[in-house]
Amino acid sequence: MKIAKTRRNVRRFAAGWLLGSIYVLGLTSLYPYFLLGIPNPAVLLIPLLLTFVGVVGTYRQQRTISRTLQRLGRITLIPGSVGVLLLVFGRATLEAFLPDGVTPFVETYIAFAVPAAATLTVIYFVLGAALYYLGRKLR
Repeated sequence: MKIAKTRRNVRRFAAGWLLGSIYVLGLTSLYPYFLLGIPNPAVLLIPLLLTFVGVVGTYRQQRTISRTLQRLGRITLIPGSVGVLLLVFGRATLEAFLPDGVTPFVETYIAFAVPAAATLTVIYFVLGAALYYLGRKLR
């Protein structure tokens, strides 16, 4: 009896971890699409499909909208947090490891990519907080 319950808990944990990873992979796959400005919308299909699978799978596992929204809200904050870390530490870290001749190229890339990454990071933070708040309100 105790072993069966432990197995069930381990399976639920593993499934939750896998679904959360798929959801985060879908969200973080949106960064290159928006940063590079790829005009082909077919490239957007894979991140949207991964995100959809993560959302539906999380709902099937959590069984309520409230718990699903709370979990997705917490998970959505992960790419936002990574984006903030890259924004804060990215330039200094890149400049420390790259040779001096490459610096103009890095500065050009940062001037182009940082505004788009910052916008997407803010969207992830707002979306994560809103999902979590809505999940708490529906409880």
